[in-house]
Order: sequence, then structure tokens, then C-alpha cells
Amino acid sequence: MADEFERDALGTRAEQGDCLVTRLVDGHPQLLLFRHPIAGIQIPAGTVEPGVAADDAVIGAAIEETDLFRFTPPTLLWR
Repeated sequence: MADEFERDALGTRAEQGDCLVTRLVDGHPQLLLFRHPIAGIQIPAGTVEPGVAADDAVIGAAIEETDLFRFTPPTLLWR
């Protein structure tokens, strides 16, 4: 079974935040994916650093990995 947590340099488990970014185009939903040069097609994701709110972390990951910067406030689907 895959570990659902990333590990920092000291091996400490860190919480992972994944984003499902969608938009409507002509009434049809689209899901944002991007092509990572090594890992292939992915959804935006990143580590939730200690002291950072999960919603701030996933927005930060989406901005960093997609170069987009206008997002509506996220809806937390699972914690």
C-alpha cells in the first residue's frame, strides 16, 4: 500500500494536499490537469506545511504548479 504522506528531510510524515480544480465552459465541467516533465499527467498537489491551513496550501500548490492565480475559495472535500 502506498504511503499517503510525503516525508521531509528528517523522515517526518507530512500531510499532502491535492486540488481538484474545475471550471464550466459552455455548461460543461472541465478538470484541470497538468503534464509534469517526469511524473506525467497530474492534478495540482503539495505538502501542507505545519502552521499552514490546508486551503491555503492547496491554493499555493495550484498557483505554483499551473501558473494560474485566480481561484475561488476552495471547498474542503475530505480531511
